[in-house]
Amino acid sequence: MSETPLSRADIGITPCIFLNALENARRFVTVLECHVDDLYTTILQFKCGKGEPPAPNNIR
Repeated sequence: MSETPLSRADIGITPCIFLNALENARRFVTVLECHVDDLYTTILQFKCGKGEPPAPNNIR
């Protein structure tokens, strides 16, 4: 059997690494969406005259 770039161990571990990366990316996107949503809501409230302008220390 000729040698291949990926050994059996590599093939076994690659999906785990890939799934971990995928899960991390999904969490990151979820957190990002929450922040964007909060920011959008804050801007809408401010433009519509509801609520106070956001305090500087609330902006991240």
